[in-house]
Amino acid sequence: MSRYLLFDRRQSELRHLAERGHDMTVEQLLPLARPQSAFQHPEFDELIRAIVVARLTG
Repeated sequence: MSRYLLFDRRQSELRHLAERGHDMTVEQLLPLARPQSAFQHPEFDELIRAIVVARLTG
């Protein structure tokens, strides 16, 4: 049992992406910094292969 009330998604009305807005401007965005080093993980290649297979097979 959570101490928070359960959010009722039926009360939300989602708009199409073209109809949504925000109050941020491009000038407020921080530039992306180049990674200091390439990402490395022993299972990274296996993950990439699984993603490619999933996309190809639907």
